[in-house]
Parts: sequence; structure tokens; C-alpha cells
Amino acid sequence: GRWSEPVDFTFYDASKPPMLTNLSSVYGTLAGGETLTISGSNFAPTFGTLFCRFGPNENAPLVPADFESVRRVSCQVPPATEPATVELFVTTNGIDFGGGERYPLSYTYYDPRSPATVGRIEPRYGHHSVATAVTIHGSNFAPTGADLQVRWGRLGVSQATFVSSNVVLAKSILP
Repeated sequence: GRWSEPVDFTFYDASKPPMLTNLSSVYGTLAGGETLTISGSNFAPTFGTLFCRFGPNENAPLVPADFESVRRVSCQVPPATEPATVELFVTTNGIDFGGGERYPLSYTYYDPRSPATVGRIEPRYGHHSVATAVTIHGSNFAPTGADLQVRWGRLGVSQATFVSSNVVLAKSILP
């Protein structure tokens, strides 16, 4: 006889939450709205219970996820009210949320209409002939790669390393 057209079937372990390994983007504006693709494992097309959660607690924004494969889902980034770095989680059953497989995977919201602000730096001094590692605390920092820089007054700029929307690291420029 003749066979019917094939139908997809997904094998996954329902006793374990998904594990996340990569995000298609790690930052965006407060408006949200972009489609975020999440790579990982143990995703399933569980109708009505496949969600992304933007934050660690029950009150964090929860948005429906679109199943692409056992290794990939996507969801629309929800809006945020203020700049923040939030950890991302996915659930296939609406109860058990899985996060980063080896380390937390985070998404950073920033406000492109407002400049980053610096509240304090640690340490506040360094040796004149050795670059000093400085932790900069503030707000509205974003992981923009090469565009993330620190200005050291008239001395110039140096690259910064993103930690969160409130913290970046940089080495001082020598006078």
C-alpha cells in the first residue's frame, strides 16, 4: 500500500527542563519586540506550555515560545520599564524552567535615547606607570562589543568589558 505524508515527532526527556546554550542576541532596547532565537537542548512542541521567561522569579515576564526543533526555540522579547540585565529561562511544561547549561544566559535591556551613567568607580586611583583594572558602576550599559568604551578625560578611550547593565570593567589609560 501507500504511505501517508510524514509527520514530525519529537523525542525529549519530559522529566528534565530545557538547557540553554546560546542566544541570537544578548541585548536590545526597552521596547522589546525583536525575535530572540534560543539554542539548547530538550525543547519540545508542548502546546500551550512552551514559554520563555525573562528573569529569575515568578513575576518575571513570561512570553510564548515557538518550537523550531529539539535544539531551537524562538520568542518575542517583551518590553521592559528600565535598563536591566535579566537571566533567560525556557519551560516546556509551564512549571519547570531551564536556564543556561554551563552558565547563566542573560539578555540586557538598554535605553538608546539615554546615555549610560556612571555612579562610582573602584578603585578611584591607580599607579601612574601601570594600567589599573577599574570596575565602573552605573546604569544603562549594554554589551555592544567594540562600541563599549570608557573615556578617561583628555587621555582618550579604552575598551570596556560588559558585566551587566550596571557594571563594566576597563583598564585605565596611562598619562
